[in-house]
Amino acid sequence: MACQADFEMNISIIIPTIDNRNEIIIRTLKYYENSSFEIIVVDSGEVNNVSLQNFKVSYLHLPKKNFFDKLEIGVKAATNKYVVICQDDDFILEDSLIFGSKFLDNNLDFSAVHGNYIFFEKILEKIFYELGYASNTRKSLDSEDLDLRLETFLNISPLLISALTYKEVLLQNIRFVKKYHFISLFELTTLIFISLNGKLKYIDKCWQMRDMKIHNKLSWENRKKPKNELIENLSSFLMTQKGIDFINDLNKEINIRSSSNKEFTNEFHNYAISIKKIESKMEPLKVFLIKYFPNLFKIFKKINLSIRYLKKLSSNKINKIYMPEKNDLKKIENLIFKY
Repeated sequence: MACQADFEMNISIIIPTIDNRNEIIIRTLKYYENSSFEIIVVDSGEVNNVSLQNFKVSYLHLPKKNFFDKLEIGVKAATNKYVVICQDDDFILEDSLIFGSKFLDNNLDFSAVHGNYIFFEKILEKIFYELGYASNTRKSLDSEDLDLRLETFLNISPLLISALTYKEVLLQNIRFVKKYHFISLFELTTLIFISLNGKLKYIDKCWQMRDMKIHNKLSWENRKKPKNELIENLSSFLMTQKGIDFINDLNKEINIRSSSNKEFTNEFHNYAISIKKIESKMEPLKVFLIKYFPNLFKIFKKINLSIRYLKKLSSNKINKIYMPEKNDLKKIENLIFKY
């Protein structure tokens, strides 16, 4: 009978990182240090992070490699059949990964597993948790019919990258999307390639915990990235010639892998419209300030953040319904307070 360590040894965790995030990634690595998972850190920063040599990890220093190249190198280096991408400011729970490995072993018609995403923030000396993303993310795509799986995905527009999936599935996805350079497309194609290879299982367990203070800071810094890596407006991009080429290539990929003649062009356009609705929720004033008065926007942002923190502190409530197991929570909290 397989023991827990056997299932851990089925899983490779790929952690992308960059310069000046040493304390953040050490915090994540310490969470996994007593596990048997294969940990692969892919670092595109200029400085070789020698401090990571103290951990049981495969450290790949890939200076100036773009997001897709470093991810592809990391996934190729994985020696296990299941892989998961964990951002360096996240924790993907050990117990949930083991559960996912067991599930995929016993359900060969499924190609990926994910669960609940918990966002947390440390405010003063207290940690506040909330359930991340909308309910559309907490779904299984488990129809026997591939076309129906793809239609469901494009209709509900779920958000996730850190699902546990097969190494070959993730490589298929990376090889396809990297020619377009845009990181923003990766989330879209990840779920499509998962659907092309099987079903997606949602489990009602804490899957990933994300540090929102660090994540939001990184999101702000990402605005300075080269235009070839980011898409300001996904729906607008899908209407451009390059976006149309992307949709056509994806249609071809779907038809090759599914032996289907169905065209998903209309579904992709509807997906773009749904994304447009989400993007339009950002108030016009905010968009205007970001574009023309970034310093003024930063002031407003700090004011809004202060109000939000005051509300949280005054309510003094923690959402315990979606909390991870007590031991995991204690371990993560200790790391958060330490670093």
